[in-house]
Amino acid sequence: MRYLKLIIKKTIKSIQNLYYSINFKAKMKQREIAWNEIHSNNYYYKNYSGEFNLNPYLLPKDDDELLKFLSNNHLYKMMSKYVTIDNNTVVLDLGCGYGRFVEFYAAIASFVYAIDVTDYIIDICKTKYAGIKNVAFIKNNGYSLEMIDDSSIDLVSCYTVFQHIPRKATQSYLKEFSRIIKPNGRIIIQLSGAQSNNDKRYNDVGLDKKDYKIQYTKEDIKILAMRSKLELKKIDEENKGDGQIWYWVTM
Repeated sequence: MRYLKLIIKKTIKSIQNLYYSINFKAKMKQREIAWNEIHSNNYYYKNYSGEFNLNPYLLPKDDDELLKFLSNNHLYKMMSKYVTIDNNTVVLDLGCGYGRFVEFYAAIASFVYAIDVTDYIIDICKTKYAGIKNVAFIKNNGYSLEMIDDSSIDLVSCYTVFQHIPRKATQSYLKEFSRIIKPNGRIIIQLSGAQSNNDKRYNDVGLDKKDYKIQYTKEDIKILAMRSKLELKKIDEENKGDGQIWYWVTM
């Protein structure tokens, strides 16, 4: 009788997990459609035109031009605090958007996988970066990196992404990072932060919502790393004032 109860309990749990998995994938598909609608209406370009350069991309002509470009790129200067990128570095940029990070990755890295969930963005980037041989723009499903081989990436970067997606999807991505990163690779993530759970102005608001503003505490980040079997190296705090915190997380 006890054995039968155990079997029933495991069966119910398996069915629940299967249902949640199917439901999660369906909801993520809805979010994919929502993001495509937002981008196809040029929301970000209309509201943040200064942040998005959609002109055709040209590699720097020489070392002097490259040095000048890098010295004026604030995103590169932020990233170079945490990692050295050279022509041996294979990079994965998750949530690449219109290619703000790809602009310098393409010029100095060996190869760049630029991943985004939105068809509209990927199509624009393929046009913008046409002819650039060391960049591949890939559309994914919002939670998986199944197209990337195990232990093949030197650097994973993820900037202004995880505050916009469900926590379950973020955890899924970190597990994928653990799979694809090389033994001595580095993962750099920017997260919207809070000092404590009581300080969170935003939380996970459900898969049906289009707008996410999810915040993480340092304890949340430690749990994400532990569940993903990643070694947490460092959490840098960037305080923007008025209680707005960004955590730069190195794993």
